[in-house]
Amino acid sequence: MLRDKRARVVVVFVFVMIVMLLLAALPSPSAFAAPLMSPSTIQVGSQTGTLTYGTAGSVTFAVTGTAGNGAGFRDISATLSVAGLPAGATSSFSPNPVSCNGNFCTVTSTLRITTTATTLAGTYPITVSNSQNGTIGTGTLTNQWC
Repeated sequence: MLRDKRARVVVVFVFVMIVMLLLAALPSPSAFAAPLMSPSTIQVGSQTGTLTYGTAGSVTFAVTGTAGNGAGFRDISATLSVAGLPAGATSSFSPNPVSCNGNFCTVTSTLRITTTATTLAGTYPITVSNSQNGTIGTGTLTNQWC
């Protein structure tokens, strides 16, 4: 009878050890959370407003980013930036960073480009990108002659 009790104790001990080892091998609960996603497409709208060489001014562009593929992505978060501005031009986004929650999210921001009176006239290709995955969208900035 004592031998049966010892055998049961050994079996229970081995079972508990196996369960503990299996539980220790599982990833943490945060590993099961849906990943943070940044925009997978960026679209830059047309220039709104007119810039003229010899006069300081500003124009805006609507910027839209979309993400999500039905795979459980929980939100979008990204900081936007612009490249390709002519000398003397500055930019800002509102809002920046952009974010939203849920699958198939769409985020919007307004890009404002400001020029000085000495910013040369011309047509400038601009590129908007995000800080998370480098996705880009392109647009055209036009500064006309007087």
